[in-house]
Amino acid sequence: MKQRPMTPRETSAEIEEAASLWVARIDRAPLCEEDAAALDSWLAGDIRRLGAMARMQATMIRTQAACALGPGFDPQVFLDTPSPRPAISRRRILGFGASALATAGAAAAGLVLWAPGQASYTSPIGEMKRIRLSDGSFVSLNTASVIKVSFTDRVRQVTLVAGEALFEVARDVAGQSVLRPFVVVVGKTTLEALDTAFSVRRQMGAAVRVMVKRGRLEMRRGDAAAMMLNAGMLAQVDEDPAVPLRVDSVDQVDMESGLSWLQGNLSFRSVRLDAAAQEFARYDADTLIAVDPSLREHRITGAFAARDPQGFAQAVAISYGLRVEHEGNTIRLVPPR
Repeated sequence: MKQRPMTPRETSAEIEEAASLWVARIDRAPLCEEDAAALDSWLAGDIRRLGAMARMQATMIRTQAACALGPGFDPQVFLDTPSPRPAISRRRILGFGASALATAGAAAAGLVLWAPGQASYTSPIGEMKRIRLSDGSFVSLNTASVIKVSFTDRVRQVTLVAGEALFEVARDVAGQSVLRPFVVVVGKTTLEALDTAFSVRRQMGAAVRVMVKRGRLEMRRGDAAAMMLNAGMLAQVDEDPAVPLRVDSVDQVDMESGLSWLQGNLSFRSVRLDAAAQEFARYDADTLIAVDPSLREHRITGAFAARDPQGFAQAVAISYGLRVEHEGNTIRLVPPR
């Protein structure tokens, strides 16, 4: 008797993505009966789905309570205080208001709400996230990245605490009499844009890297005079103001290489082997690629899956006639015998 192939179990990331799509649909307009039934069926298919929606509801309650009771209100104290609370049902979830669901949907994208108009977003090691901000701008977070968002009537400010992000800035259409600039703060460097797409990378011990994909932006380091960066330009800014600012132009190949992480890849163009190996540690904290000192100057060109250090090591070994050795969680690239 021929066995039917087993359907792979849905991952937590897939559940989050599906939940985000449902939230977006509900935010656009009330669900018709057919769509409401489809959502009900989806929620009933896996207990984790209902749990995800329950967490959204908790986020909504926390946020609305904090907004209503003022900045001095501690929502955690409120939530920790024993009180009768009704059980969650799928029908009750369907009855959420659009704004509440939009707020709750942010939780599925890694949002932690901490005050009206302010938020913190994180992406764990090995994961990337794409977030839609309240002004219509999008932020894509690379692995192990943290940003803080603070929007006011005068400015839209984002602080890149750590990691790497691509900002796709929407023109401000919030009904303000004066367009609010979009400002990204990275250490002592400030970037100001209106309708621009650019990436920023901040890694400990390395210069801040700013690459402009579209449009232009104004960059200022500390109290120094501002300078304009146009599309196709790459700036490397050291935290030490005594180190000269470095600005280069990048071609389309370099641009795509610098943004290959958006597709879950690491793309190298004549990069030293030891530097390329170190990049994989950003995506997999449990696996280390160790390069023999005699091989560090080897140059690597190519695209590799960011979460497949083993595949990278094997490909390099084949290209250069090297050996791959394993010691615990360490992959060693060593010369041939």
